[in-house]
Amino acid sequence: MYGTSRQSSGVDSTDIANHTASARLPAPSSMHGVRIRARWGVHASPLALRYADSANWLWRAGGEVLKLARTSDRDDAFWQGAKALFGLDRWRSGPGLARCLDGLPMDLPIPPLPMRWLGRLDGAPLWAQPWRSGAPPEWTPDFAARLGEQCGQLHRRRANRFGCFPQPQHSLAQWPSRLQRYLGERLSQRCIPGELAHLIACEPVRVTSAVPSLLDLRADQFLVGAGGAFWVDWEALVWAPVEFDWALLEMVVPADCRASFLTAYRLHGTPIPLGAQRAHCRAALFAMGVLGELGWEEITSIASWTDEPA
Repeated sequence: MYGTSRQSSGVDSTDIANHTASARLPAPSSMHGVRIRARWGVHASPLALRYADSANWLWRAGGEVLKLARTSDRDDAFWQGAKALFGLDRWRSGPGLARCLDGLPMDLPIPPLPMRWLGRLDGAPLWAQPWRSGAPPEWTPDFAARLGEQCGQLHRRRANRFGCFPQPQHSLAQWPSRLQRYLGERLSQRCIPGELAHLIACEPVRVTSAVPSLLDLRADQFLVGAGGAFWVDWEALVWAPVEFDWALLEMVVPADCRASFLTAYRLHGTPIPLGAQRAHCRAALFAMGVLGELGWEEITSIASWTDEPA
C-alpha cells in the first residue's frame, strides 16, 4: 500500500479487529469520544488507524462513521501540494467540502457516499458519512474496468478553470507558472537528480481543460461489499488539468489492469497523450508523495502507456 494512504471510512468489523490487534497504530483520544457524545449526542466507538499517515481519526457512531481531520498542509506533503497547486484546504473549507458532490454526475458506476458537516473539535473539521460494511477492492481487471468507466464519465465534465470543487477558481493559463513555482519551492531544497533539477527550471506546457480529479486515487478509496461498490474517500477531489489526471492514472493503474481500464474508458472518451506534459505532472505527484516513498528513478520508469494507440 502506498505510503500516503488516507483511510477509507467503511471497513468491516473483521478488518477493524485485525488492524487493531496487529498494526499498533494510535487510536483517537478517548476524551474526543466523550466530547463528541456531549456535543452531538452520539456514542462514538474509536477505530484504530490503518496507516501511520491516515488523514482522519475515525469513530463508528451507529449507522455513521465520524471523520475528524488529522493531517493538514502544515505537516503533510500531500496536503501541501493540494493547497499550493489547487487551493484545497479542507481545514478551512470544512462545511463546503460536504457539498462537493453537487458537481458530479448522478449515475457514476461507483457512487460517492455523501458527507455531512458536523462542526469543529479543537479546531479540526468533523464530518459524518453513512457506514457501509465491506473491504477495499483489489486491483483486478474487473475493478479496473469499473474505474475506467468512472473516470470516463468524470472526464466528460470539462471546465476552463482549475482549483477547488465544485467551483474552480484559477484560469488554465495560470497552471504552468503555478506548477513551476510549486516544484521549485518543494524540491529545490532537496537532494534531487540533475534531470529533475533541469525539469524544475523549465516552464511547463500549457494545458487544455480541467476535469474532476481525485488527487490521492487508489483502490482503497473505494469499498466493495454486499451492498455494492462505493466511493468513500473523496476529500481530495479537485478540478485538475486533464493532463494531470491522466499522469496520475498512468502512475496508479497496474500493468495487468491497463487494457481493461482503457477499454471501459473509451466508451466515454479518448485518452489524452501526455507527451511533454508527463514529466512536470509526474514531478508534482512525486513531490506530493502520491506514491509514497517511491524514488524519482522509479517514477520515471513507469510505462508511458497513455500514448499508445488504441
